[in-house]
Amino acid sequence: MHREPASNGTERDKSKRCAVIKIDFNGRFVYIDALAERFFGLPLENLFGQSIKDFLDENSYTLLLSVLPAQKHYESFFEATRLVFIDARKDRHEVDIIISLNFIAGNPANYQIIISPLNEVLNPVAGCSTFDEMPRHLMDYVSTIGKDVDWKKLCGLFTSLDDIFQVGIYRLANDELAPLANESGDMPADMKTDLEKTSKNLISAVMKGNPFIEKQSTESQKGESAGTFDILDAAFPLMQGGNCWGVLRFVYNDSSPDLKDNLNNIAAFLGKALYSYVVAPQADRQTVSIQ
Repeated sequence: MHREPASNGTERDKSKRCAVIKIDFNGRFVYIDALAERFFGLPLENLFGQSIKDFLDENSYTLLLSVLPAQKHYESFFEATRLVFIDARKDRHEVDIIISLNFIAGNPANYQIIISPLNEVLNPVAGCSTFDEMPRHLMDYVSTIGKDVDWKKLCGLFTSLDDIFQVGIYRLANDELAPLANESGDMPADMKTDLEKTSKNLISAVMKGNPFIEKQSTESQKGESAGTFDILDAAFPLMQGGNCWGVLRFVYNDSSPDLKDNLNNIAAFLGKALYSYVVAPQADRQTVSIQ
């Protein structure tokens, strides 16, 4: 177990440096420097031997697993990869990392990960747990948009809600839907809906300005979530000036009679608020497949 000696630099200097960790081939921490301790919010003794999986959201962990096997050469580096870490306080941090493979006596020993300090804490995602809070969070988000919309971050605002399992946002053009982003919350992988796919009936409904809702009975075989579940796959049109320019899609548990109306109202707000940010579809943008 290795502890990085404390630095004599100022707090301002530290904020500009990168945290460094090392993980073994099972993803367990084998080295944590002082900045990494601060980043994760835990002392070295509580981090050493833990799995990095415990500090990543699901999508980031999947991405990390896909990147690590490609590292095969001494002192070779990946391009920066963007991940979302979750610290001990349950705050979410979007960071860039660079990975290299460490060798000892010519043999691969572990992975070194340099964490670039973006200093962005994604608290709006973690802090929104009820629909009563959602309008304020959406207003805050829209007010911070610059030139382009971070569609994936917008999806993340919804997956923090207990009854929302998945969210997708699409651009409608030439009677086809092109996905802008999607996000999944905590749910068994075998229950997830493929949000890259849609149907002709869905497109037909939203083009007329109507929601399209399908009820699904999904069976999970995993752990405490085993059993049959009834969930709704609902698409709400994003409208401006009487025309549909996109779709906001939710896979959710219909636990409240007001939930459908709440989601429809959110889509109505976002349809007007985000219309001016919509980029004309590119020729190479992939469209979703039709079932």
